[in-house]
This record gives sequence, structure tokens and C-alpha cells, in this order.
Amino acid sequence: MALDVMYSPSPLVVDGVTMWHLAPEQDPDFDPMDWVKFLGDALTYRWQQARIYDEYYRGEHRLWMGAPSQAHVVYRRLLAESRSNWAELIVDAVNERLRVVGFRWAGSGDETADLDVWDSLWQANNLDARSDEIHVEALVWGEAYAITWPDDLGNVQITAEHPTECITYAPAADRHQTSMGFKRWCDDVGFWHCNLYTPVAVYKFSSDSAQGPGGSPPYGSWSPRAVDGEPWPLPNPFGVVPMVNFPNNPRLLTGGRSELSGGAIEMMDRINETVFNRMVAAQFSAFRQKWISGMEIPRDPDTGQPVEPFRAAVDRLWMTENPDARFGEFGEASLGNYLSAAEADISHLASISRTPAYYLLPRGQMPSGEALRAADYGLVKKVQRRQRFFGEAWEQLMRTALLMSGNLAKAQDQSCETIWMDAEQKNTGQIADMLIKLAQIGTPKEALWELSGMFSPQQIARMKQQAADEELAKAQLAATFQPTPPAPAPPGQPIPGGPAPAQKPA
Repeated sequence: MALDVMYSPSPLVVDGVTMWHLAPEQDPDFDPMDWVKFLGDALTYRWQQARIYDEYYRGEHRLWMGAPSQAHVVYRRLLAESRSNWAELIVDAVNERLRVVGFRWAGSGDETADLDVWDSLWQANNLDARSDEIHVEALVWGEAYAITWPDDLGNVQITAEHPTECITYAPAADRHQTSMGFKRWCDDVGFWHCNLYTPVAVYKFSSDSAQGPGGSPPYGSWSPRAVDGEPWPLPNPFGVVPMVNFPNNPRLLTGGRSELSGGAIEMMDRINETVFNRMVAAQFSAFRQKWISGMEIPRDPDTGQPVEPFRAAVDRLWMTENPDARFGEFGEASLGNYLSAAEADISHLASISRTPAYYLLPRGQMPSGEALRAADYGLVKKVQRRQRFFGEAWEQLMRTALLMSGNLAKAQDQSCETIWMDAEQKNTGQIADMLIKLAQIGTPKEALWELSGMFSPQQIARMKQQAADEELAKAQLAATFQPTPPAPAPPGQPIPGGPAPAQKPA
């Protein structure tokens, strides 16, 4: 299929990226280079369209030019100082409440977390930290990825992947079934590499020459990349694409979306511009400017140009012997309107992004109790929606990793559930009161630990073990110090601690 002449009458969405040309054929004799070009174009398009979100998250906001020549240096300095990194705050407010604490398989009849999977897959691949990176990139770019594959020793490796280097494809017939995965990257010496993942094989390519990270990937000069001990292409015995997509807040046809899309960038630009105008006013208009009339302006005898007759300063006084001269001053610029305008835009940004106002405009004391719950309501619901989609991706990734590790029973069990730390900030006093009342009606301890939302499954497992150890120690201690019953006293002898024997009458 000629990709440069075949076009779709409507945009084709590839992993959230809008493409206007048709995908290559997915037949048994397909040419992998067609897919390298097709998915590579989609990857480049994503970088062009979404990199502004990454720039704003890093605080590299757009600046306005066209400064007056006499104020050029100051103007540019004020432009740089007027930027406020609201983007990072909006993203991190969501990310700090996205913490995976375990996985459970309800189909097995056991509602507790699977600690073996947690230790062998999650902890072994450092996913406490890598999961945080995946969530951040997905929140910023709209998509993030993970790849799982066994190493030479058979251990399943899970790696976090950046959305500018990876992309997945699902056919229009089933947009939830990934049929292709593609990774493209530039190495440390400037050569480009790419891997095309299919359910049956992995095709690896490298560029024939070094282009550097700033160059275009050389589509016309890809060659199969030979890896010692591997055939080409590398067979995929697992029957699934080993790349999993983590979409942020996706829609059916457009895939994931950045937390900074939908007008947040434009609002931040307005805020930055208002702050810049306030700084300019403070720099040039906050000082009361003087004026004079009825006086002839002196001129330079050499150049004939007007010369400023007075210099305004705190320690300078203006004087003239001209009786017709009149002095006065202009009022200074008020900065209150700038502050009010900036605060209004910040409030709009908080509403649109559902970020609590106390994050963006902290005033007075931190809200607590019901006020905190009401202020956090929008953010909590937003985080819970992100947890649903990210949770499905983590479950798919765990099932794929279990398939590669040989655990077919759990790999095929669709009841896998991601366990998240509670997204809601709760008052500890209210939690304690609730738990006490539940304990009074006979709620088991383990259920109380889970309901509190304060403990991870791993902590609960340790607490259960500690409780069992304490009960065992108490039983052993009771057996050790069990008092022995006193031996019966001989006839006629008093029983220790008992009444004295009766005396016979004389």
C-alpha cells in the first residue's frame, strides 16, 4: 500500500494521534518497513503537537517579544520573571494521589492482595518509582507506556517508556486490542534504532548512519539490527504485543489527553501576561512622574538636541528662577487591578482543572474537616477516574508479565484488580471514631485496617503476622507459668493456707 497516496476520508486515530493516511495491510506477508514509516510518522506528529505540554510542565512558557529598544534588557528580564509554573502544580496535584499498593485476584476466592506477584514483578522491577514516572508522563503527554519481556535468565523485565519514543496501534474493528507496538530512539552516538512489536515477532532495525537526536529518523536507510544469539525477526512465543499503553482520561476515538489540554495553556498565558503587566507598571509607573510647564527647554549647544533640565530622585529638589514655570506630578499606577485580574484567572484555572483553590491561592489556614472534603471533591473524583484507566493498564501489564513468567492461571484470570491508596484526604479523628464504632459491632480487625485507608496490603500482612506472633507468645507464656496444684497434706497435718485442724477434747 502506498502510504503517500492513500488517504482516509476521515482522520484515523492511532493511540490518540490523528493520522490522515490509511494504515498498512495487516496480512501475514506484510512489510514491516511500511509499519515503521506509518507509526514513526504518528510518533513524530505527537511530538510536534504535544511537546508544548511538556515545555509548560518544565516551566518553559511562551514569551512575548517586541520590547521598546530603550527598555529591551529590563523588558526581557521581566518577561522571564513573570512566568509561574502552574502546569507542574496541576499535574502533581493529581499524581501525588496516584499510588498503586497492590493487586488482587477476586476470581480465586481470596480478596487479599497477592504479595507474591507484588514481590516478584512489582518490587523486582522497581515499579514504586517507575510507576510514578509513567503516571507523570501520561498526565503531561496524554499517553505513557511500559514494555515487558524476559531477560536472558528468564526473569521478566518491565520498563517504563516515554511517549515520544513509543506508540501502539489498534485496528478500528477493536480499538481496545493492541495489534502493533513501536519504539524508536536515538542512542548515545547518534544512531537511530527502532523495534516493531507484533503478536508473532519483534522486528529490530538500526539506521545506517548517525543522524543525532536533532535529525530526522532516516526512513530510507533502516537495516535489520543483528543481536548476538537472536534470530531476525525475534519470535514472540507469547502471542500478545508486549507494549502496554497508559492513556490519561481517554475518549473512544481520540485516546488519551493531557491534563494541560482544553484551554489550561491559554489560561496560564493570560495569568503570565497579567503578572508581566503588573511588573512593568511597578517598574515604570509606580514612581510619581513630575511635569513642568512655562519653561523653555534647554538644548545641547553641540547637537541641538533637547536636554532634560531636571533629574527626578528622592534626594533632588527642582528649582528655577523663571516666574512662569509651573510644577506638578502624575499619580502613580495602581497595582490592585492587576492583582485582581490575575486572581480571577487563577480561580478560573482552578475550576477548569478541578484543582482545589487552596493549592493555587493559599489564604489563611488550611481547610479541615468538611471544608477540606468539599474543597477536594472535584480533585478526588478526577483522580478516581484516572485510577480506573491506569488500573486497567496495570492489570493488563501484570497479566502479560505473568504469561511470560509461566503463570498461565493468573495470566488468564480476568478478575485481576489494581489496589490504589485512597485518593481522599481524611480526618484522622473521624476515621478513628468510625473504626471504634465498627469494632463495637464485631467488624474483624483486618477489615478495619483496610477500611482505614492508612495501610497498604504489605503493611496489613505484617500486622497480621505480628498479631499472630503476639498470640503465640502469650500462649507460650501462659503455658510456662501455669501454677501447679498443691499436693494433698498428710493426715493430721494442716493444709497450707487452709483452716487449722480441729482439736480433740481432753
